[in-house]
Amino acid sequence: MGGRGGSTSDKTATRARKGFVPFGSLWIFVGVSYDIFMDEIQLRLNPAGHGAFFIEKDGERLAEMVVSVAGTNLTVYHTEVSEKLRGQGVAAKLLKAMTTYVREHGLKVIPLCPYVHAEFKRHPDQFADIWNQDWHGKP
Repeated sequence: MGGRGGSTSDKTATRARKGFVPFGSLWIFVGVSYDIFMDEIQLRLNPAGHGAFFIEKDGERLAEMVVSVAGTNLTVYHTEVSEKLRGQGVAAKLLKAMTTYVREHGLKVIPLCPYVHAEFKRHPDQFADIWNQDWHGKP
């Protein structure tokens, strides 16, 4: 019944031994920084809240959305996708991972990244609940 990949309980036990704990449908690594796996997209934030949603393969970062979390805001600075993944909707997948994370954690987005800002402007109804449009000029 376990099949080629092993049983679900075997996978759960392996993740738990490696320092991951369940968080809803996600697994969070408990340590100085943490990873959240959303399909192939990971989120890593350092203790100061700086980091990125990213895709890596064989140690090479193929796509990333650079972010920081401070208070109730997640600021998106930059999105970049490698030539190897261009045209496959990877930026949209990063955006989906980021907005899912923001909604699950009750945050608002400050979209300084031109791509994210353009998507928020293009589809305001999809992002109205998480778009912090009032951050300008505030300390």
